[in-house]
Amino acid sequence: AKDVPEIEPKKQALEPKEVDVEAEDVDFGKDLDEEDFDFMSDDELSDGEEGFSEEEEQVEAPLHVLPLYSLLPTAAQMRVFEEPPEGSRLCIVATNVAETSLTIPGVRYVVDCGKVKERKYDVQTGVQSFEVDWTSKASADQRAGRAGRTGPGHCYRLYSSAVFNDTFPQFSLPEIQRMPIEGVILSMKSMNIDNVINFPFPTPPSRVQMRKAGQLLTYLGAIDPATKQATDLGRLMAAFPISPRFAKMLIIGQQHNCLPYVIAIVSGLSVGDPFIKDYQLDESNADNEDDDEADVARMELQNIKSGAVAEKEERKLLRRDYFKAQAKHAGRDPSSDILKVLNVIGAYEFEGGSESFCNNNFVRPKAMEEIHKLRGQITNLINVNCPGVNAYVDAKLPPPTDVQLKALRQIILAGSIDSIAIRKDLVDSTAKPAAHYKSCHGVPYKVMWSDDDVYIHPSSVLYHQPPQPMVTYQEMFQTTKVWLKGLTSIEPKWLCKIGKTLCTYGKPLDHPPPKMNAEKTRQTCYAVPSFGPKSWPLPPVKMEQLVLVIGDLHIPHRVHDLPLKFKKLLVGLKSLDKASTHASVLQVPGKIQQIVSTGNICDKETYDYLRTIAGDVCIVKGDYDENTSFPQSKVLIIGNLRIGVVHGHQVIPWGDMEALSIVARQMDCDILLSGHTHKFEAFENEGRFFVNPGSATGAYSATGDATETIPSFVLMDIQGTNVVTYVYQLVDDEVKVEKIEYRRQYGNRML
Repeated sequence: AKDVPEIEPKKQALEPKEVDVEAEDVDFGKDLDEEDFDFMSDDELSDGEEGFSEEEEQVEAPLHVLPLYSLLPTAAQMRVFEEPPEGSRLCIVATNVAETSLTIPGVRYVVDCGKVKERKYDVQTGVQSFEVDWTSKASADQRAGRAGRTGPGHCYRLYSSAVFNDTFPQFSLPEIQRMPIEGVILSMKSMNIDNVINFPFPTPPSRVQMRKAGQLLTYLGAIDPATKQATDLGRLMAAFPISPRFAKMLIIGQQHNCLPYVIAIVSGLSVGDPFIKDYQLDESNADNEDDDEADVARMELQNIKSGAVAEKEERKLLRRDYFKAQAKHAGRDPSSDILKVLNVIGAYEFEGGSESFCNNNFVRPKAMEEIHKLRGQITNLINVNCPGVNAYVDAKLPPPTDVQLKALRQIILAGSIDSIAIRKDLVDSTAKPAAHYKSCHGVPYKVMWSDDDVYIHPSSVLYHQPPQPMVTYQEMFQTTKVWLKGLTSIEPKWLCKIGKTLCTYGKPLDHPPPKMNAEKTRQTCYAVPSFGPKSWPLPPVKMEQLVLVIGDLHIPHRVHDLPLKFKKLLVGLKSLDKASTHASVLQVPGKIQQIVSTGNICDKETYDYLRTIAGDVCIVKGDYDENTSFPQSKVLIIGNLRIGVVHGHQVIPWGDMEALSIVARQMDCDILLSGHTHKFEAFENEGRFFVNPGSATGAYSATGDATETIPSFVLMDIQGTNVVTYVYQLVDDEVKVEKIEYRRQYGNRML
C-alpha cells in the first residue's frame, strides 16, 4: 500500500479574523482568550509545528455522529456542545447554519464539500425550488474558519483551487435580489417615497421585482392604481412588520368575530408549517399514552423475535399514528391546509402548550412556541395600530363555527388574491374531465402567472378529496413537478367581490334576460366575469352597483349643512334593500354600496357622516380640504367601467368641456366625475360620460357665477356597461329628480 501514491485533500490552516464574512459570528461556546493562539499561514508552519501530526491522529476511535440544522429541536441542537462518549470522536454533520451562527468548541477538522442547497425564487412565475450549487468564496472561508476556533485545525476542501477561483462567486446573492420585496416597497410608499425605481438602494432589486411587487400591492388595495401612492389601507398594512398579505388578512379579520382565529393563522403562516414531515418520523415521536390500540400493538411487538421485523412493524405503527393525527386536525370539513394549522394551534393552547402534546401530534415544539409568542406580539400591534379593537389572546380558543370557517376561507383568499389555481379541464377542453378522478392524484391545475401544469401536493388535506374547481395556495415549488402547498378551496363566485381589481366583465347576457323592478325604475342584468390575466371564466353575476356622488359640501365662511329633505332621503337610502314607497316616488333605485366625493368635505364630522351611509367612501382633495391624505385624483374600476374622479379646480378653464376631455383622456376613463363649479352638469363627449354632481349644500361658488347655487347630488346606478344617473335637486324646497342614461359602446371611445 505504501507504493501506491495517495491523493490527499488540500489542507489549509486559516486565520478566522482574516476571512471575508457575510454574517456576524455568535459564539455559544465558553469564553476564550484569542491571544493564547498564534495562527500562521501554511508557509510558516508545518504540521508538526502546529502541535499535532497526522500519525498521532490515526486512531480507531468510533465516531459519535450528530446532526445540526435549523429545524432541529433546541435540545437536540445543544447536544453538539456536550462531551462525546468516552473513547469516541465527535462528528457533526451540519447544514450551512453552522457557517457563522455558532462556535462549537473542540472542532479540529472541517470537511467542506463546497456545495449549498438554496431556495431559489422565480420572480416572473412565483415558483420556488431548492437547488444545489456552489457556495460563495466568502461562505467557503467562513466554513474553513470553523476549524481551529479553540485550537489548531485544518479545513479539507473537496474541490480544487481552480474551481474555487473560477466558479465560486465572491458573495452570495443578497436576499433583496432573490426574494419577494412587496414589504419593502409598501414601507417606502407609506413613507411617501413614491419613486422607488430611482431610490439609491445599496444593492438595488431588479425592475421586474419592483413591478411584480407593485402589482401585488395594487391587487391587495395597498397602492392606488392611478396615483401609485399608498392608500389608507396600505399605510395601515405597513404598520405591521409582516408580509403585506398577512397584514391585509389582519385588517379585514374582524368580520364574524374572526380576529382571534386570523391572528392565530397569521402567526402560523409567518413561522411556517409546524407539522413534522412523514419522512422525519422516528421513535422519539411515539408517545401516545391515550391510544389503547397502539399500546396493545406495541405489546405484541415484544413477542417478535426478529429485530428487523420488529423495527419494520414499529415504523408502521408510527406512521399510522402520524396519519391519524393529521386526519384529526384536518377537521370535519377538510377544505384548507391553513385551517388544519389553526386546529393544531387551538389544541396546543388548550392543552397548555406541553411538549407531550407536540410528540403525540407530530408537531415541532420550537415552532409551536414561536407561534404562541407571535400571537401575543401581533395582538399588541393590533391594539396599538387599531384603537378600539380590543384584541386579546384567547388561551382556550374555541373551534370556529361553520359561518366563521367560511369567513376565514374568504379572508385567506383576500390575502392570496393573486395566488389562485383553477382545475385545468375548466379552461382547457383537451384536458381529462374531473369526473374521471376520485381524488386530486394526477389532476392538473393552472395558475395565473405560468403556463406549466401544477399539482396539489400529497401532504395537502385536499389531496384525497374530489378535485376542487379553484384553490388558493401559499407556496408553489418545483421538484419533478410543480407542486402547490398551503391550499384552501374557494368558491369561484367569491372572486367577483374579493378580487375586483382582477375581474373584467363582458356584455350583458341575453339569458337570463334583463328585468325591470316593480317601480320600473331599475333594470337588472347578468354578465359573465373573467378573472386574471388569462381571463378565466367565472359564474354569471348580477350586474348592479349604486354609487352616491356628492361634493362641495362646505366652503369656509359660508358653511351650509345638508338640506333636511336630503338628509331624510339619504338616511332612508343607507338601509334600503328595496325602494320604499316614498323612495319610489323619488325614483330612488335601491341601497347605496359606495360613496364618491369630488372634494371640499372640509371637516371630520362630514366624513364620519358619509361613512354612516356606506362603508366604502372615496374622496379626492378639494381646493379647501386640509386633509393631505386625500389624493388629487383617483380611478375607480367598477365592472368594466373606469371612473375617474377629480375635484375640478385643476381643470382650466373651470368646467370647460375640452379641458375636461383632456383630463379624461389622460386618466383613460370612461366616466369622469368632477366638481368645483357647484353646478350640476351631465353630458357625453367623444364616447365618454362627464358628471358634475354640483354642491350638496348649495354652498357659495368661487367661480364667479352670480346665480344662486341649487343644492344637488347624484346617484349612479351601474349595471354592467349601462349607467343610469339620478340627479336630485332641491328646487323651491321640493326634491326634483331627473334620470339620464349612458351606455358605453365597445370600441367607440376616442383615445
